[in-house]
Parts: sequence; structure tokens; C-alpha cells
Amino acid sequence: MSAAPENVGIVRWGVYIPRARLPLKAPAADGRPVPERAVAGYDEDSVTMGVAAARDCLNGMDRDPVDLVLFATTTAPFAEKQSAALIAAALTLPAGVRSADITGSTRAGSEALLHACAAVGSGTARAVLVVAADCRMAAPGSGRESQLGDAAVAFLIQADPLAVLDAQHTARDSLLDVWRASGDRFVHGWEDRFVNLHGYREPLLPLLQNAVQAGSVQHLALPAPDARAQREMAASLKLPDACLVPSLFDKVGHCGAAFAPLLLVAALERAAEGDTILLGDYGDGASALRWRCVRAARRRRLPAALERRRTITDYRWYLKSRDLWPVEYPPQPDPGIPATVHYRERAEDLGLTGQVCRCGTHQFPRGRICQRCGEQDQFQPVHYAEQKGRIVTFTHDAFFPSPEPPNSVAVVEVNQGPRIYMQVADASPDQVEVDLPVRFVFRCIHRSGGKPNYFWKCVPAGGEV
Repeated sequence: MSAAPENVGIVRWGVYIPRARLPLKAPAADGRPVPERAVAGYDEDSVTMGVAAARDCLNGMDRDPVDLVLFATTTAPFAEKQSAALIAAALTLPAGVRSADITGSTRAGSEALLHACAAVGSGTARAVLVVAADCRMAAPGSGRESQLGDAAVAFLIQADPLAVLDAQHTARDSLLDVWRASGDRFVHGWEDRFVNLHGYREPLLPLLQNAVQAGSVQHLALPAPDARAQREMAASLKLPDACLVPSLFDKVGHCGAAFAPLLLVAALERAAEGDTILLGDYGDGASALRWRCVRAARRRRLPAALERRRTITDYRWYLKSRDLWPVEYPPQPDPGIPATVHYRERAEDLGLTGQVCRCGTHQFPRGRICQRCGEQDQFQPVHYAEQKGRIVTFTHDAFFPSPEPPNSVAVVEVNQGPRIYMQVADASPDQVEVDLPVRFVFRCIHRSGGKPNYFWKCVPAGGEV
């Protein structure tokens, strides 16, 4: 057991769950909900989901105190390129903000929280943005495929928090229970009994028992390989059934490094002032974190994220969105966009950053000459990602490769800003119309060169970021 930094913990949080839900069985005849899992769209990955959760967390806040961004994931889009730096750029955080990835285990989310609290407690950071997201895949048709879901969570860690980290209990281990080797597309695992006993129960149960003995617990946030393993672990702790936070297995699925953080959000949003939350986590060892709620939360991010959904009725959509559907002519390798172009346009592409001339004219993309007054280099940068806009004109492209053609593209006029050409996401063609209010989301625009290339798309306004 280790002591935690005093008066340091969670100030705010944000949640992002993809809209698409894949049912795990046929609809019930009586209309009852069936188990389902959340699946990322073809233009989403762990980075884009992480950006969405972080924007939800920081919405309406001054971002200046953030000194460090930590990104926890097992599915980073690059093997050698920092995803946390990508997220910081999409959030238009200053270049002086430090960034780091924490990966290699589904326990990365809780480890990132510990590192964040230590950084703020030691005074090396005023505030730390912790982002956890995963988009794991199992072989199509396998039993593990039905267990995995996609989600992202973000926390702002600061002094004078809503929930204080009181104590931590951790242990490391190394065994091949669930793994994905370099170059593998799918998560592999040994048989379930071995995973549940040696990878989950043995390392985690003693830590949870020690944490329970240290004081009363009102909320138990307990990720597990499956619902049965969770129930058995909770029963071993002899806590009242009402303490157990619902697992979300039947609504989201096991979302990897984001699973423990997601259940922590669920606990925070139902906890009262003075309650204690016990958060368990596992993966190459285990951890148990005790959080004390200084005051009851007013934020309710999880219900809206769960309600924002659409049911996928065709399994082929999922296969196509994950590039698992066989095609007659596979795409040929290409060098992709030159690195020099990425470098020159990184502010526009990652931060949706344009400029405004001293005459008041907004321009996107950026240039040196004002389109209205003709003056040169008299601009200030402007970030448009948090603005709203409206569709001026649009078209539906049936040839663009998409799991659900046609792909809608539009000219969007930013409120009191420029006009930007971009794709429309999360909307059927019959929803797209002139003057439709829109907001902006960070997505993968294409995979030219065999790597994700990011830009912003517009979606109908009115939902959560």
C-alpha cells in the first residue's frame, strides 16, 4: 500500500462512446433490450475517440493550466509516433505542454491516473489531462469478439479536487493470458478459466481485500474479463450488492485501457459527498485505488454518451468499417502525403486553425495575402474547432470508399468565420441540408500511405462533443 498525494485528484471528466452499437443476438420478440457493444466507426480510432473525450472534459474551461497530457491505450495508431502529442495538437494546447503515452497493458488507464496525481502532488504540473481510449479487435466470429467494445474517457487532475486519491495498492506480474504481438491485428488469449484465475483473480483479490480492510467502501468499480468473473470477485469481498457499479458489459463491452476509467466515471456520477470509491484494475498485475468524494458530482456525462446511439443491423458494416471485408482488388501501397506537406499544414489539419486579418477577414487554409484587403502577413491565428457553423452547400459522393455510401461532403460556414470544405459524419444523406447547424469532430480522413491521416469533419449540432 502506498500513500497518495494530499488534496490531489479528479476535478472534471469527459466520456466518449461511439454511436454505433452492434447487437450480440437477434432482437427480443417482446422488445426488451438485447446485449450490445459499442464499435468505433470507420473514421474513428483510439486517438479520435480520445480527442472527443478530452474536449468533453475541457469544454468551457481555460486550458492554460494543463501542463501534461497522458494517453493510456493498447491500440495506438502508430508504433513509433506519440499519440499524446497528436491529442495535444488537436486540442490546440501550447507547444510547451509535456506529453507521454502509457501503453502495453489494459491497466494503463489506472496507471496514468496514478502518474497524473503524482505529477500534480509533486508540483511538476499544475494540471494533468489523462486520456484513456481503446479500439481493440478480436478475430471475426470468435468468442472474444463479442466481449470487446470501444470507448474513451478523460480526466482533469488538479489540486482541490472533487474526488481525492486516498491510497493505492499495486502489484506487478507477467504472464501470457491475453496478448497481442507486434504486427497482430487481433487480441489473443488463453482459455477463459486460466485468464480469469491467474490473470485476474489471483493478482487483484488480495489488493482489493487490503483496500476494503482499510476503511468502508460505498462504491466498487470493478472491471473484469466477463460479467461472471466480476460477480464472483465482488462476492469474495463480502460487500453489499448495491456497492457494485454496473459493469456495462451489455452496453459497451470490455473497452481495454478505458474500462476501469469508464467505471470510475459511473461511480463518481452516483456517489454522494464523503463516499469512498474502490477502483480495481488488472493486466500484467493489478491495482486497487481508493478515491474519497469531497463533494457530490454535478457532471453527468455517462448517461448522454450511452443514449447517443444507433443500432447496426448489418454485421457487414462492422467488417467493412474495420477493413475485414474481402475486396476484389486490394488497395496498392502508396507513399502517402509527403511529410513536408503534413508539417506545413499541421495547424490546419490537427487544430482546425485558420487566421484573421487585422481588417477582420477570416481565412482557411492560412495564407500570406488577405483575400479582402490585399495586405500581407497581417494575421492572427484562430482556432475554429470549438465553434459552430452551418452547411452552405453539399453533395453526396457515391464513389468515395465508405462502409455506408454515399459519403456526404459540404462547404461549411463557421459562425463569424470562414468557409471550410469538409466531410459530413454521423448523419444519413437525408439529414444533410442547406443551413443545417453543425459542429466539428476530429476524425481519420483517410489512410493514404498505410497510416491514419487526421482532419476535422462536421456533424449535426445539438449532441454532445
